[in-house]
Amino acid sequence: MVGCSQVPSALIISPYAGMDRVRFNPALGISSAYQWDATLVGGHLFAKTDYGFLRSANLINFINRSSDALLIDARTDIPESSDRPIVIFDEDGGSKSFFLSGLINGPSFSFALGDQTRVGLFSNIRLHASSTSIPENFGIYELNQSYQTDIVNLEQGVASFASWIEIGGHLSKRIDELSFGVNIKLLRPTEGGYINSKGSAQYNFIDSILTIANPPAIELAYTTSSINSNSLQTDINGGGIGLDIGVAYHSDFWSAGASITDIGALRYKTNVEIYTTELLSALTEIRTQDYRDFSTLRDLIDQFQNDQNLMPDNFGVFSVGLPTRLSLFGDYSYDERISVSGVINQRLPLFPNSLAANNSLVVTPRYETSLFSYYLPITLLEYSSVSIGSAVRIGPLTIGTDHLPSVFINSDFNGSDLYFNLKIYPFNQKGRTGKGSNVLCPMF
Repeated sequence: MVGCSQVPSALIISPYAGMDRVRFNPALGISSAYQWDATLVGGHLFAKTDYGFLRSANLINFINRSSDALLIDARTDIPESSDRPIVIFDEDGGSKSFFLSGLINGPSFSFALGDQTRVGLFSNIRLHASSTSIPENFGIYELNQSYQTDIVNLEQGVASFASWIEIGGHLSKRIDELSFGVNIKLLRPTEGGYINSKGSAQYNFIDSILTIANPPAIELAYTTSSINSNSLQTDINGGGIGLDIGVAYHSDFWSAGASITDIGALRYKTNVEIYTTELLSALTEIRTQDYRDFSTLRDLIDQFQNDQNLMPDNFGVFSVGLPTRLSLFGDYSYDERISVSGVINQRLPLFPNSLAANNSLVVTPRYETSLFSYYLPITLLEYSSVSIGSAVRIGPLTIGTDHLPSVFINSDFNGSDLYFNLKIYPFNQKGRTGKGSNVLCPMF
């Protein structure tokens, strides 16, 4: 079982999707089915990893099942069946990945200025953590094997995380059959960080002592607001600017377009601890048995700094790139109610420590009227794993998932997906999307 996509399929192509489709492709703002629309609240949670899985669980019972789970430490100990839920780590080897993204839509609003222009304002709270390159030997079973062979290999890889508030403005413009759009976003980062291994190295690991013969090519940086207080904080620790751009073509029954979203970076400059490659070059050995019994992460970090005589840079600045993504779409309407769309999402990291968007290919048949829509998304995540979802819109409310079995059915659980949106619009205006429509929308 896998999760699905960072891009919720029911909230992107449909002209009834409101401001959510603007986040996917700003050029689609002009083709809203209504003169104006406003998002009251919305949310999207997506998680997926191939590092391990919980057997067996679903999204609804995940917390209860995981609290009673048994961790399997070696491949040879994996039982064929178990009365208790069990955590099994990657059995196949190879590099591993994880994706976690959360979005809360704040108040958003857009309206048409005549027939050719649309403007809007939006606000979001976002969380993202990801890595597409966890080294093979950093799997639990591979690490256990390393301890037995007295060798630990460190390979190239990067993992990043960030949380931030974004406030943005939207503009879209139609010129004949083409439309263009842009979102400009003011970024207010709260927490964030990364670890970047820039090279491969091999270290001796004997009697719980990791010996570092050559300076490690590693960079590490993170914010300390929540770490120092041992509770979740919402301090604004920096700033940044983000940009989304898009273009679309509309004909009578079909449309197509492209967009690049989340261009930009979050810059953290307060409450930071930064370890450059030069600072970490002073490491010669780490006694891992000294770091096993700590009640807080702050205590663990302090112990490491004292033991290694390390003083991190507390006054520098570090950046985490946004999860930049290239998206291509096509949409065809069989008639005014039945349509099918296809979307390709490809991550496009622009910075060394960028958050990673996931890759996906999504085909979504849909049935739509002005008051009701049904979506059946079929997702090929990372171009390898297929999932089937379901979403429904009833008037102003949309709720759905791009991986329906993961929500309700017990299986090998390693991720899921859930989204909703509540908006308002002029209910006395009948939205239409078919040929001959006189409202501002794409003539599919």
